[in-house]
Amino acid sequence: MTNIIKVNPEDVITIWRCVDPTCECELEESIAEVPADWYQDNGTPQCPCGNDMTYSETFVTIEA
Repeated sequence: MTNIIKVNPEDVITIWRCVDPTCECELEESIAEVPADWYQDNGTPQCPCGNDMTYSETFVTIEA
């Protein structure tokens, strides 16, 4: 059985990374942590090197 939990959009963070092998940006600059609605409002995050980032993973804040 699968449990489905409703979460608030503000509790969701998506991680995007620059995967261009020629990117010379610092690691911190080549990773973007953006809210869930970023993509729909702004499109794909861009690395400072000018390349579109690639979606990596999603995190959800859950209060215990």
